[in-house]
Amino acid sequence: FFQARQSSARGGRQRLARAGGKVGIIVLSMAWEDVQAVARLPYTALISDALYGGGGNPHPRLYGAFPRMLRKLVREEGVLSFEQAVYKMTAMPAQRAHLSGRGVLRPGAAADLLVFRPEDFTDTATYASPKHCAAGLRRAYVSGQLALRDGEMCKTRAGRVLRRDDKKG
Repeated sequence: FFQARQSSARGGRQRLARAGGKVGIIVLSMAWEDVQAVARLPYTALISDALYGGGGNPHPRLYGAFPRMLRKLVREEGVLSFEQAVYKMTAMPAQRAHLSGRGVLRPGAAADLLVFRPEDFTDTATYASPKHCAAGLRRAYVSGQLALRDGEMCKTRAGRVLRRDDKKG
């Protein structure tokens, strides 16, 4: 057993070296019931922990974490209302990151908007075929400028790196 493990570890190190260290793993360690319970908590934000790096086989969350949450937690299972889920994906994380004028719809805000019909907006990526963008996104606006129209990127480059508004916490 020990010798087999050593041999397997050596083979893994060789594969890692051939890939130049650009290797990711997917660990399935959470019970869906626990995810639902945590999502229901009033202080829990819904964010993506997808790795935005290279690699040929990324986690499917990279291509549809938020549409998946809307599909699973709102439409299919009724864990959250649509309004609760949107708040937990927009205003709540922006507030916690001290990004004023983000995640809200109000005069003077940045106008980062997605336009979609909730029943059509869904994830399409799978573990076997992860590089599939979500379906049903009609328009995306970044800082009020059209960035995506019917699945096609526009030439507009309105995005920028966001920094916290203050140095607290």
